[in-house]
Amino acid sequence: MPDEKNASMILELAGALEAGDLDKVLSLFNDDIKIVNPFGTFEGIAEAKRFLSWNLNNVRFEKISDDGIGLLVKGDKAFYDHKVACQLDNAPAEFLAMSSYEFSNGKFKLWRQVFDKLAIAEQTASGFLAQKAVGAIVKAASKGLE
Repeated sequence: MPDEKNASMILELAGALEAGDLDKVLSLFNDDIKIVNPFGTFEGIAEAKRFLSWNLNNVRFEKISDDGIGLLVKGDKAFYDHKVACQLDNAPAEFLAMSSYEFSNGKFKLWRQVFDKLAIAEQTASGFLAQKAVGAIVKAASKGLE
């Protein structure tokens, strides 16, 4: 039953991220894993390790939970609409994320993530200058909606 197994793997990935367990995360990936997200494209297990090491050193994931339509799995493809609560540089942040996955040989082959880096920066910017810069960008992007 690939649907149940793949759904379980997505939840296992979320749990490993919450635990900060890089080895567990990497064990779920094929050697040719491809991760695509707002930070870039990372191809192969070495690049995945480099990205995830950086990510886990900078972000403490507190809770990854279903949001919106939640988790949908159909064979070797899946989609996860979720919410992430975390700490970034000791500042709390919460944001929505959407991930799509492809599986091969019982492991992740592709992981695409979409989330709003600006919304995260808006919550975690520290210091007067950073807060002003992020605020100015948000205001310019929202021009006409106020």
